[in-house]
Amino acid sequence: MTFLEKQEKARREERKRRRGFLIYSVAVIIIFSLILLYSYQYMSIISLNYKIAHSKKVLSQLKVENEALRSSITKEYSLERIKAEAEKELGLLPADPSQVIWVKEP
Repeated sequence: MTFLEKQEKARREERKRRRGFLIYSVAVIIIFSLILLYSYQYMSIISLNYKIAHSKKVLSQLKVENEALRSSITKEYSLERIKAEAEKELGLLPADPSQVIWVKEP
């Protein structure tokens, strides 16, 4: 075997070794990228679950507050409260039957 043949053989072996290393490197990069993608998706799901849980908690609190406000509105519009307020704050009293005048519609 001549010197040139030995060099050519060494170059071919070097190319095979480099090609193998390149394939191995690409495979490792692809696997690492897939692991990162999976981790990112998993973390996104966890984050969304926390946001959903927080939103449900806020919704529950708002429902309780809404019910309290509805109760307050009902209480404020009760006839007993309005009558008491009219008598106490405004000094109004129920009309005496002699003060009532009935008007007929034309």
